[in-house]
Amino acid sequence: MHGVKKIGGWTLWANNLLILALSLFPFATSWVSDFPSALGAQVFYGGVILLADFTYFLLCWALIAVNDREVKEHIHAFMRKTGVTVAINCLALVIGWLIRPELVIIIDGLSLLLWVVPYKSIKLKKA
Repeated sequence: MHGVKKIGGWTLWANNLLILALSLFPFATSWVSDFPSALGAQVFYGGVILLADFTYFLLCWALIAVNDREVKEHIHAFMRKTGVTVAINCLALVIGWLIRPELVIIIDGLSLLLWVVPYKSIKLKKA
């Protein structure tokens, strides 16, 4: 989030929650690599991604609360991407639960590719 000009107390708490959620990825990844077809491992991995998405959404919301209009427009773009990722993640958890556990990590991996594609409306200002 390049254009953020201010942060507040809620922003710091949301950032700490995001860091906590992201710190669970090594454990979840190790569990999935040890037991690739176990439903518990796959659901936990999907839950960690869902938690990370939720805490990122909270961080965006906290930044919107303290910044001006221009910054809010850029943050809303990230929030839309987060909403799509949350929806795909929930779908992956249901499909993995009902059909095959390995589909959780496959669908979640594909949904994370959304974050590799840059958002076109974000224009970097040159100093």
